[in-house]
Amino acid sequence: MKTDVYFVGHAQQDLSIKDEAMGPLSKKEMEDTKKVTYTLINKNIVSICLSPFKGLLIP
Repeated sequence: MKTDVYFVGHAQQDLSIKDEAMGPLSKKEMEDTKKVTYTLINKNIVSICLSPFKGLLIP
């Protein structure tokens, strides 16, 4: 059985936010997130692991 693993990183630090773990995604990060989504949408992904940064949880 073949397993493919995808590593994706798209963080862009906003120096105006004191606690970077609490900050929202920047406009560029949101655009990058959409690009990654469209790239991986048909890849039959069964599991996703992500950073504990709350900004990564897109409403």
